[in-house]
Amino acid sequence: LIKAVHLMFNSKVVITDNYFLLTSVLNNRKQTNCIQVWHANGSLKKFGLEDITNMQRTKTDIKRFKKVYSSFDYLTVGSEEMADIFKKSFGVKDHQLLRTGVPLTDPYYQENKKKISGTLKLQGKKIILYAPTFRDYDMHSIQLPFTEKQLIHQLKEEYVLFVKLHPAIQNNIAIKYSSDYIKDVSHYALYDLLMAADILVTDYSSVPFEFSILNKPILFYTYDLPIYQEKRGLIDNYLSIIPGRACHDSKSLMNEMKTSFNNSKIEKFSNKWNKYSKGNSSRNLLHFIENLIN
Repeated sequence: LIKAVHLMFNSKVVITDNYFLLTSVLNNRKQTNCIQVWHANGSLKKFGLEDITNMQRTKTDIKRFKKVYSSFDYLTVGSEEMADIFKKSFGVKDHQLLRTGVPLTDPYYQENKKKISGTLKLQGKKIILYAPTFRDYDMHSIQLPFTEKQLIHQLKEEYVLFVKLHPAIQNNIAIKYSSDYIKDVSHYALYDLLMAADILVTDYSSVPFEFSILNKPILFYTYDLPIYQEKRGLIDNYLSIIPGRACHDSKSLMNEMKTSFNNSKIEKFSNKWNKYSKGNSSRNLLHFIENLIN
């Protein structure tokens, strides 16, 4: 920690992608600029000052959070929607927002797109990627969207279910399966999985914001929507914002699987949330940093 502080103090620019308590040492330090690039290009969950769990926090906790948020001199955004969320969640002003786009989205616009289906020997099967967020109130179990029986009979063996667990829980849960129809792929990079997937099934995760760039089907498995809303909190108008129907059980999810894919809704969602993220966000940010340093 001492070495990290020393390195930050000797840097003109510090880039971070999450909440790190250590950046609070940069407060009121004019010779060092802290740029928050965040780890998601959109959000369906409330966080920061908007997090409903703050009601259970002490005044000291909130003070500590605000100290970290105030260390952000600039934040990159890919849309006006995310700009508004950052203003509410971190208490930042509009002049701190860099409309450069979000660097993590750049690979999705590159032509040399990776595929992992060959590596996993899928033998021509299509991929359903299940990438749920974690539940603070349930860190040791997971509810899969489809059973092996459904994949074989109702989907006629055309699909294999990939399960990408959130990093916060992937060491707590073991996915049990008895055939090649359900695979735990948590150790694979998210980018590779999204590129290979034919359909994404998720819930309140930020993954749809990246995946929508690829204009492929997205399904929402929200079996615990009332509980999650109460315990964790979702952004306002969640149901009207997501580019698809919220399915409360496996049956309704299966029905959605069998309906025609409306790509215009996904495209509209992507255009809104990735307005400034068009494949050159990293270059835009580097240009800003170059001017900042000079």
